[in-house]
Amino acid sequence: MSIKQLLRRSLIIIHPIIKRIFYRLLQFTIKFLNFIAFLNNKLIQAVLNERTLKEFSKEFGVNFAFVLGCILFTASVNYIPRPTNQIFYKFLYRFDPYFFDIWQQPIGSISGLILTCLGAYLINNFYYTPQLDDDLFNLPNHNYLQLKPLQISTLLNNQSSRASTSTSGSTTLSPSSDLNCTEEDEIFESPISSSPTEYYYNFKSLNDTYKPNKWNKIPIILLCCAWVVLNILYNFKLPIYKTKNIIAWIFHVPVHFIVPPMIGTWLYIWHAPGAFKVFTFCLGFQNFALILTYLIFPNAPPMFIKIYGDNKVPTFDMIYSDGQASEDKKFSIFLHKAIYYATPHKFASFPSLHSAFACLICFFVCYYSKWSWFKLLSIINVLGQWWADLYFDHHWRIDSLAGLVYAILTWTLLRNWNKSLSEIDFKFNKARNNGDFINGSTMGMRLFRNTKLQNLFDPLA
Repeated sequence: MSIKQLLRRSLIIIHPIIKRIFYRLLQFTIKFLNFIAFLNNKLIQAVLNERTLKEFSKEFGVNFAFVLGCILFTASVNYIPRPTNQIFYKFLYRFDPYFFDIWQQPIGSISGLILTCLGAYLINNFYYTPQLDDDLFNLPNHNYLQLKPLQISTLLNNQSSRASTSTSGSTTLSPSSDLNCTEEDEIFESPISSSPTEYYYNFKSLNDTYKPNKWNKIPIILLCCAWVVLNILYNFKLPIYKTKNIIAWIFHVPVHFIVPPMIGTWLYIWHAPGAFKVFTFCLGFQNFALILTYLIFPNAPPMFIKIYGDNKVPTFDMIYSDGQASEDKKFSIFLHKAIYYATPHKFASFPSLHSAFACLICFFVCYYSKWSWFKLLSIINVLGQWWADLYFDHHWRIDSLAGLVYAILTWTLLRNWNKSLSEIDFKFNKARNNGDFINGSTMGMRLFRNTKLQNLFDPLA
């Protein structure tokens, strides 16, 4: 048999196999493209959430303009002319050991510890001690279900005995007859419904949303422990070696820039509509407060004192880097050119922006997340940013403490202003109980609606 005949016979045998493989690949490609188109359509519907493209574009444009405005405002700070004699380069250098070094300045350091603990106590007493009437039943702008404390236990313990079945088979509730209540002591003061099941789940929703949570106390705990923790981290500043350089750089650059958009995405996909907007506004408001402080009260960081001593008079025209750029160069990352040369905040020591952002993110995570490990990671991020600030000589200990205070003030203000977070949670739960999927669903729930993955994105599951 010749070679040509052998090849021809081989092709006759192999041709059907190749044809079958080609058709299978074609079918798989078509199915994959159909799946991508379906997923893209579902994603668009989940993002729009029954809104028109014009309405979504308007809302997105407002948020984008707000974020862009914050970035441009931050970048333009160093181009605002300021007198040189307003740069404080000795104040923090002397105040930081006075406030923290207990062996050198026992009176000042003990006073600092007492002041931080006293501040934590006052904030906790005025803003973090839940009041039943204020936090649970008297939320603004709603005719919410109002139950009197003594009648709540009666309602829940006697659920089955309260319901009476009418001749048509429907279940109703008659508070005045079943529980012998007068008109003045009526249990339910809501026009929503007379169904006991609906009353029960509305109350359950309220109870689950506003029940005490130890993680909500994390701002107070951090403030109370900050003095001790910062002193401990300061003791781990030395010695300096390569492994610590890498760890500090990871916290101070990639983690600092990556975590905020990640947490924003997490809030948008996993949590109630409106949480992401409050998060963005909080970061922007805090950033504005920090930049305003840098303008009014510019301070030299420890690296300046380390390089020039405490007698060199600083100016905004100095070619000066704080040491972070050299670490960026080791990793062939050009971030230092954009941040430390194009828009260098050379004298923005007080307060620490890294500390403030990490603390505010930690508060949001501890408030919303139901995973304890995720909350612990947010606390580790705070400690890592504090240590990196000290290790790189970017900030004094008082700067990190001040960053925490700014975050607490921002969080407390936005948390209690018109009860914004509780309003968002209550509207979400109320929509869920009323079967309103548009307002009672997260983006992830809408994307995977009627699938096994829907509960994965349900914060109440």
